[in-house]
Amino acid sequence: MSALGIIIAIALLPLLIWLLLQSKQGTKASNAPRSTPPDGLPSGREQYVSADAVDKASQDTATLSALPPLLEAEIVQLLDSGQKIFAIKRVREVKHWGLKEAKDYVEALERHESPPTPAPRITAELTPSLRQEVRRLLAADHKASAVKLVRDHTHWGLREAKQYVDALREGK
Repeated sequence: MSALGIIIAIALLPLLIWLLLQSKQGTKASNAPRSTPPDGLPSGREQYVSADAVDKASQDTATLSALPPLLEAEIVQLLDSGQKIFAIKRVREVKHWGLKEAKDYVEALERHESPPTPAPRITAELTPSLRQEVRRLLAADHKASAVKLVRDHTHWGLREAKQYVDALREGK
């Protein structure tokens, strides 16, 4: 091989290595979220099991926290196609569970174990004295403390507590 051929080969070697590294970095992990549902699932959201249908079916089952068979089959299909994140989002959307509860449920299904039962969320009403304390905090411009107080006493999620405090602030 001539000296010129060796120089060209040495000059092209870093480029070849760079191209190989770039192609490996561009591949998605098997559980990375996709913008569209995996093959075999309907592409339109309206074709999925509705939340109302799930709530009604859940009431017909022995445990209120279990998913109805149709939705559980959908979740298993998502898991089989590597769409774990989409499956967790679907459980959260339908059952109105927090991230941890939905993730634990989906991971149990993934391991072919009996899914855990999430702890019941207690949604207590605010007493008049507590409502007055929230108003006092809002008057002192302590909205974050008011939201925390509501969450601590009702076990509501952040969104629900914030919406309640905002509604109270607006006088509703």
